[in-house]
Amino acid sequence: MRVCRWSGYSAAVGSLSRSQLDALVEEATVDCYNEDEQLTGLFTMIEDNLALPFTTEVLGVDGIVAICHRSRER
Repeated sequence: MRVCRWSGYSAAVGSLSRSQLDALVEEATVDCYNEDEQLTGLFTMIEDNLALPFTTEVLGVDGIVAICHRSRER
């Protein structure tokens, strides 16, 4: 399994175990009643906790991940 390079983060961020990832998903979706609420829960957890911008490598190409927005739209 290949781990992405995270700029400024320790290797532990990219090497969470399956049980740790399952626990994070469970935390994000614990009170959800359907798939729409699960997606919203996951999106909210990512939006609240992901440190942006960051650099990574995808298919051998280095890039920067960031959210660009105008007014209230993203």
